[in-house]
Amino acid sequence: MKRNISIILAAVMFLMLFTGCTSASAEAGTQAEPQLTENKSRKMLSESFPDSFSGRWSGADDCLFVNADAKVLVPETETMPIATVQRRNFTQEEVDRTLEIFLDGGTLYKELGMTKPQVQERLDEYYAMQRREIPLSLDGDKTMDDLPEIIERWEGYLLEAPEEGERIPAETLFRSQEYGGEVVEGFGELDGSIIHIHAINYPEFENEILMYHEGFGDMNGALAYPISEYWEPLENGMSEKEARNAADKLIEELNINDVLCDDAEEVFFMPNGSEKASGTGFKFEYVRNIDGVPLTYTPENGFSAVENSPFDDIWAYERITVCVSEGKVVSFRWANPYTEPVLENTSAELLPFEDIADIFAKMIIVTNDDIREINRKNGFDIIHTMDVDTAELGLMRVRDREDHTIGEIIPVWDFWAKTRAAAAEKKDAHLVYDGEYYEIVLTINALDGTIIDRNLGY
Repeated sequence: MKRNISIILAAVMFLMLFTGCTSASAEAGTQAEPQLTENKSRKMLSESFPDSFSGRWSGADDCLFVNADAKVLVPETETMPIATVQRRNFTQEEVDRTLEIFLDGGTLYKELGMTKPQVQERLDEYYAMQRREIPLSLDGDKTMDDLPEIIERWEGYLLEAPEEGERIPAETLFRSQEYGGEVVEGFGELDGSIIHIHAINYPEFENEILMYHEGFGDMNGALAYPISEYWEPLENGMSEKEARNAADKLIEELNINDVLCDDAEEVFFMPNGSEKASGTGFKFEYVRNIDGVPLTYTPENGFSAVENSPFDDIWAYERITVCVSEGKVVSFRWANPYTEPVLENTSAELLPFEDIADIFAKMIIVTNDDIREINRKNGFDIIHTMDVDTAELGLMRVRDREDHTIGEIIPVWDFWAKTRAAAAEKKDAHLVYDGEYYEIVLTINALDGTIIDRNLGY
């Protein structure tokens, strides 16, 4: 993971090694008193924090082991801000700009879907079922009584379906969808490449502008994977700097203000069903910049819902992803845009890091205590290991549990770790994935020490 946050490491105070524990009541070791000198001039925030922390803890009936030998990362800033943002829809102007940039004035055509011959073939099957020439075969629990309505609907599809190879201009203004929200979608062609564009405002679910070249993406976004995962050596056709320049230029042309690149990854592109990469390149993730401090990019997207809650309880984080291959942008996704941030406090008062470390020592056990119940239900023990290598101070958008429209951007501490799982006994090894993940294992509110679930957003 490559980050654009410059870190100033200052050894102002040192956190001593934490003693191990086997329950949620982990006890911290002796903390050396910080030696601070009076200085009325403004100083960098990093001078208020140690450069590392370490400790060893265990819990969940000795099925969880946490090892910390971590660096402490702090943004290069004097203060951390607090701001508020709101969920918003994409504007027609933003969609018009997207079409102009990616199609260069060309025509947006309707996505083909099923052609007339394909729809007619399906209709002929329904007609045959109606005449009882072939067995009834309908989706779900549909019966013969439902067949006339189904045939009428498909006869309507036949009237609108394009001929094979036909291109029908698409509507470029937002139009209402049958199942909710409004959309602009279609495809175009530029320099011999087919380009798909999809823009949707669906506030109860997700707002998104998506563009991809065929072979480099689909309706789920970029088909990009870490280049290290390809089964044979691949050479990238461009440097990261060249790719980054192309991505930055797009962000500027789209007038997406106050964002910066916070994650860059070398990737290959693999179309669904293909056995060969369609190209190589880079994937860049952009984040909001609040009063000079960026939000922290994380793999978590805030798209999880509480059990049994409706989709409209979800408010995923803003995501801006740009993929570049062979000098051109081949995939772009901007999801869940925020309104212009409103600064509430330019200099938030943060808890001392020794308090944050004490909270981590206790809550890393508490928040993973469900391992015991999971093991009980499985009928065998799985041993979990977390090797914490980074404690990072950054900004995060949180929301009230009951409100999915107004969010607050606050400082938080993210603890990153390599996590592994292994069966306690060899006979159960085949039932457990023994790979390694790099993920955030705990997020702590830097203002009051409460625990935040990044997947839920609060």
